[in-house]
Amino acid sequence: MATLVNERLQELRDLAWYLDNRSRWNIVGASLSKVVLVLLGSLSAAKAAADQLLGAASTGDIVLFAGVGVLSAVVAGVMAAFQFDTRASALAQLAVEADSAWRRADTLLVQGSTASEVLDQQNSSLNEIKDRAAKLGINTVLNLHEKRGTREITGPSSLPSSDKPG
Repeated sequence: MATLVNERLQELRDLAWYLDNRSRWNIVGASLSKVVLVLLGSLSAAKAAADQLLGAASTGDIVLFAGVGVLSAVVAGVMAAFQFDTRASALAQLAVEADSAWRRADTLLVQGSTASEVLDQQNSSLNEIKDRAAKLGINTVLNLHEKRGTREITGPSSLPSSDKPG
């Protein structure tokens, strides 16, 4: 039972790290898309000067600024579709919750709680955090299983029938 508690503690730590990492990548995505949108907006603002230099009917002018307009729309669409800022914040919150759940479980062990009580707390926290991550489009299950290898034993119910005791 103690081994299972330790596995859950490690799973909570891995989950906190993974969610924090995903949050950071969402922050990078949000920042980069904002910078690109500002740059494209600046180019669009220069259209009047380009019209004066190249002539309003210049093919190069038309193609350049049509391309800038299309790129601006694409970047804005990606920002709206993926909501990097919102996801980054929500993932950071989940990472903090996973870390807090790890600390709660560790504290319960130090205070002398039974392994069963600690497992109940750990399972409840893991289920809630993973469910909320899934609603954000983050598949934590596959990532955590890949980290541990293709076969992870988490209890008798996960063993192949030939390996089950009895």
